[in-house]
Amino acid sequence: MTSPILEARGLVKHFTLSAGMFGTGATVRAVDGVSFSVEPGKTLAIVGESGSGKTTTARLVLLLEEPTGGSIHYQGERVSIDGDREVLKRYRRSVQAVFQDPYSSLSPRMRVKDIIAEPLRIHNDMSGSELEDRVAELLEEVGVSPGRAKHYPHQFSGGQAQRIAIARALALRPQLIVLDEPVSALDMSIRAQILNLLVGLQARFGLSYLLISHDLSMVEHMSHDVGVMYAGQLVEFTDAERLYRDPQHPYTEALLAAVPSLDPDVPLGNIVGGEVANPANLPTGCRFHPRCPLRTELGSPPICETSDPVTAKVKKDSSRLCACHFRGSDRIGTDHDRPEKSGSVHQA
Repeated sequence: MTSPILEARGLVKHFTLSAGMFGTGATVRAVDGVSFSVEPGKTLAIVGESGSGKTTTARLVLLLEEPTGGSIHYQGERVSIDGDREVLKRYRRSVQAVFQDPYSSLSPRMRVKDIIAEPLRIHNDMSGSELEDRVAELLEEVGVSPGRAKHYPHQFSGGQAQRIAIARALALRPQLIVLDEPVSALDMSIRAQILNLLVGLQARFGLSYLLISHDLSMVEHMSHDVGVMYAGQLVEFTDAERLYRDPQHPYTEALLAAVPSLDPDVPLGNIVGGEVANPANLPTGCRFHPRCPLRTELGSPPICETSDPVTAKVKKDSSRLCACHFRGSDRIGTDHDRPEKSGSVHQA
């Protein structure tokens, strides 16, 4: 069995509010004990509604935020913002990112050739002609004419600009790319093209992806494994095929039910009501319980309000995890009197 290329172990990111509607000193639990791994050449998707903590998780992986707790390990080696400089340098070369809005991530004052060449100038000792050749090669790989290398980002469509952002991410030949909502800012007609490009590049170069998205249709197309995130915690983790065939957590079921079908005769499923739990004022017990349809079906058992569910293997499958008092190998049923457990969601 191959070792993960990236591991997040118990990641925590809390912010303290100095003032505002929640008062001085309120703690925002944006990410609260999250663990996962990304396998070589595979795509792990982290999905959830806005406010679930998935983008903060991506920022922690990219070392754009310093974690309050937990750690990140790349190829078995711990990395951190204030860690060993050589380790940090290797990590920044090997882990790149493609963000949601290409126009925001590409400098409007720089020509495309300079945008793509910038990381090469920083990390490699290349001559001018070598840089030009490499930029042309990268543009061809993402389907942009090298003849347009002297143009500025605003002279490209949204899809072409995102291709340029992908070319920049590929410049240093990374092993892992963090994709933060990579197509959500694009027209529907362009999204499939960009997704197919990413899938093709992964197959060609053996890339690993950490995909952050709320679009479950895209996730199904691209991902190998999926982590479902709610209120700063992972509530379900499994491979994509099993998640879409047989979701376990009530939140996952609600998200999948809300995905519209291409068949007009298939009705939209029940969309879970209410708002995402406020990370500065989280409910007690299970964070999903105020919105949980399963809890309602079971007659609102008190354990949901008093105890934070720990992760359990689902049906004795060690690769599948679910954080619900009534789902998992030891939890299916309505035994309200069993001993209460508490804890955060972690992948074993």
